[in-house]
Amino acid sequence: MKAFKISLLSLFAIALLSCKKETADLSSTIHYVSFHIKGENPAVVQVGEVYTDAGVLATLQGKDVTSTITIESNVDHEAMGMYKVEYTAVNADGLKSRAIRDVIVCNPNVTEDLSGRYTTQTGTERLTLASGALIPYPGYHATITRLAPGFFSINDFLGGYYAERVYPQYGYTVMGMTGHFALNE
Repeated sequence: MKAFKISLLSLFAIALLSCKKETADLSSTIHYVSFHIKGENPAVVQVGEVYTDAGVLATLQGKDVTSTITIESNVDHEAMGMYKVEYTAVNADGLKSRAIRDVIVCNPNVTEDLSGRYTTQTGTERLTLASGALIPYPGYHATITRLAPGFFSINDFLGGYYAERVYPQYGYTVMGMTGHFALNE
């Protein structure tokens, strides 16, 4: 019995020592480009004014790599709306990083301010197309925030139905009715 234990221990030692280190040096740390957006985000420009971007500082492991970034923009300074400036960079592993600045082109002549918290009235209903059922939701709330002259964001275009009924029940896996809207003069 003692010989068996010694043999088993010897086999275990040989197996342990004969293993190759096949996974040595396979793991590494991946470093991504980090962005610091200069200036305001969102940036605001008036209709007709040419938008001049404030830029971005891009670093990789503490080194300035701003000169290597790509910048794409769809800003149309002649039309009210919300636009984007996208900054992208690629690290040594070929992995992309990005940062986005929103740019609001607004009309300063629009002085109406719709900001506030709005409540749906008694009789407010939603029609479910699949079943034809009417779902009442009086007393729900939607919040409108002024971002620039004549330009607003809203947390729920359906008067609080998604923000107060759907999200608490299903979580953020359900697409809501958030968005932006603009007023003309």
